[in-house]
Amino acid sequence: MLKIGYYFVLGLFLTSLWACEEDEVFTNPINPEPIKKDSEIPFRFLVRGDDKLDIRLEEGFIQSAKVFLTSGTDTTQLASFKPQLSNQFFLIANIDYTFPANEVDLLLELRKEYNDTIYQVPILDYQHQYVTDLQSEQLIAFDNYLYEYEISPDGSSFFYSIHPSDGFSNAKLYRYNLLTNENTLLEENFKGSTIRALSNTEYYYVTKYDGERILSLDSAMLMRKNLETNEEKSVAVVSFDYGRFSRIIDDRMLVVRPYLAEPNCYHINTSNDGLREVTYNYPMMLESRRDHIWLGNFRVLQNTGIQSFEVAQDNNFSIIAYDEDKNQIQGILYDYALSDDPPYFNKIQVYENDNLLFQEKAWQRKYVSLITGNNHGEKPMIVYQKIFNSSNGTKDGFYLYNQNEPNGRLIYSEPDEQNINFWVDDQTFITVRLEGLYKYSVPADL
Repeated sequence: MLKIGYYFVLGLFLTSLWACEEDEVFTNPINPEPIKKDSEIPFRFLVRGDDKLDIRLEEGFIQSAKVFLTSGTDTTQLASFKPQLSNQFFLIANIDYTFPANEVDLLLELRKEYNDTIYQVPILDYQHQYVTDLQSEQLIAFDNYLYEYEISPDGSSFFYSIHPSDGFSNAKLYRYNLLTNENTLLEENFKGSTIRALSNTEYYYVTKYDGERILSLDSAMLMRKNLETNEEKSVAVVSFDYGRFSRIIDDRMLVVRPYLAEPNCYHINTSNDGLREVTYNYPMMLESRRDHIWLGNFRVLQNTGIQSFEVAQDNNFSIIAYDEDKNQIQGILYDYALSDDPPYFNKIQVYENDNLLFQEKAWQRKYVSLITGNNHGEKPMIVYQKIFNSSNGTKDGFYLYNQNEPNGRLIYSEPDEQNINFWVDDQTFITVRLEGLYKYSVPADL
């Protein structure tokens, strides 16, 4: 009986030992809590400055975490993780440290909820790189929820509305002068949503209110307001859904009518509010674009006709800018077979007169957003890229592309991927983020 008990206990011990080896879990004799190496916990580097680095854990239900600098047997704690202000579900560590020119090793140590195990994520050969070839400054800090925004056709005024987070207070409409930095409150109780600027002093806006009556379902009223005369008038009943209003391009704007209306669009002459009914059976409108009016890869012409492009016949190619004078197309070619989930592998391609001017050599998993505006062929080709590879965010930012640098060059480290970018002039662009408005100046010799 004793012999059976001995083998039974021995078997339990060996089974337990095998299980620990299988899960790479061990117990520190000094600290009895189990420790597990885990390289699968997702995280991202957010490079903020020469001596500033944030690390964001992109997995929820983590109770606490720390980041260490390791060198041989020496370990130095750099920071503890705290809830990210914009997303309390994720934790973020703010590191202030003078990084050396050479590579360093880091270690993340964390605990998950409902689990006493300490998880360790070793990060080997981290190379800190902060690039600032552009000049930047913050113009506005949004003190509440940014709801809608627009830049005037001449690039001198930025209209935006702020909605209080309490859900009850009135929304406010502002106009920021990009030349003088003057910020003007236009309306204390703004009842509009979408804004489309005709000039510095006149704009369209969309509202659910028709006088005292609230329009139902998908219907909304397109209004025109003149700030100099304070005159306001209704233009048309339009759709209230997303992706229904182009920017104003060459005194015209395309809007979608309410659901099931036929014809399904209005082509508006903005000089006199003339409405031309037209039907398009194409993809959703690309609202943010300021080079032309786009329905997917199809350009809407002045006479309401549609221009298609030979290079865009492949559904894997997406046009991000077109310069009519140079007949230049800037686009992104996707390979959906290389990844099951977004972001998909892609590469930058530029065509001129239907011939390939240059393209990236390698496919990369990344999100790309262009700086939108007119005359793209006369401006430097700068795009924002959030890259998903072993760099884990260290190379996110604005990139410059041209024939001499077809693979792109990082010119400004920028970890905030929520970027909507507009050219103000040939050497200046603005970026709209949830927390504020930023201006970037491009050196002439870049």
